[in-house]
Amino acid sequence: MKKMMLCSAVAAVSVMGLAVALAGCCGGGKSKSEGTTSSTESPSPTTTSAKAEAAAAKLGETITFDDSTWVVVSGKDAGQTLKPTSPIGKPLKTDGKYIMVNFKVTNKTNKEERLMDGPKVVDGQGREFKNIDMEQFYVPKDAKTLMMEAIPSSMTREFWGVFEVPADAKQLKFQVRSLGLLSTKKLVDLGI
Repeated sequence: MKKMMLCSAVAAVSVMGLAVALAGCCGGGKSKSEGTTSSTESPSPTTTSAKAEAAAAKLGETITFDDSTWVVVSGKDAGQTLKPTSPIGKPLKTDGKYIMVNFKVTNKTNKEERLMDGPKVVDGQGREFKNIDMEQFYVPKDAKTLMMEAIPSSMTREFWGVFEVPADAKQLKFQVRSLGLLSTKKLVDLGI
């Protein structure tokens, strides 16, 4: 009986220690990465679009994090139909619209990095949209997509992303992020 109570106490202390360690790593929900542009962290659904729009960076501006820099080169409304740039792809059609974004990422860390959760498009209502499946078949010929692509230390890589958004999506922004697991997010106004 004493052994069982001791095991329970050790387990409880271990769980509490893990929770404290995770809270310390997370900084209470705030990242230590601070940007040097006028961009802002990702809006929550309760954030007003006017506040987010006022704080978003512009196309061509460099967004700086402790571990990376991002430059969003362009963003465009590609319409309701996407034609493949690869013989393997099939034409895609949506009731909404497709958004294509060209961007560059520089890895400022001492090791190669890969992003498992890439950037997103966020609309004026705070809705977030991830890249489409098989986007590599719809980006310009010879262009790369970010998913699982290696970004070597101290190197810059250029990527394209394709996103599907509803027809009523307006005030579109591209959400960039630091490379770390507990990332900081900032917005870039796509002008769409």
